Amino acid sequence: MKLALMARQLLPSVVKALEDMVMWNSLKTRKNARRLLNSIQKAELLITLIICEQVSSLLRPVSRCLQAVGNDLISALSTIEALQSKLQVLRNDRQNEFEALFEDA
Repeated sequence: MKLALMARQLLPSVVKALEDMVMWNSLKTRKNARRLLNSIQKAELLITLIICEQVSSLLRPVSRCLQAVGNDLISALSTIEALQSKLQVLRNDRQNEFEALFEDA
């Protein structure tokens, strides 16, 4: 979750840096910066980051529970069942859920 969130938060700074690099004297630098800028400004990247962020946030409680020292099997199963319920809601109401993701993007 942290990586996807961090990537999303840093994206405007990365875009600004690449926009600056497009103006540099070095032809190779300008070319690479323009290519990277075109790639990261595509909607697919932002949507992918948002989806990864959401899925990671859903998986985090299960991951923490399963990795805890002296973890409780009943508690772990309960956490997994809660995750299954959340995923089922996403699946059942996918139109509204994905519309919300696209609006966030």
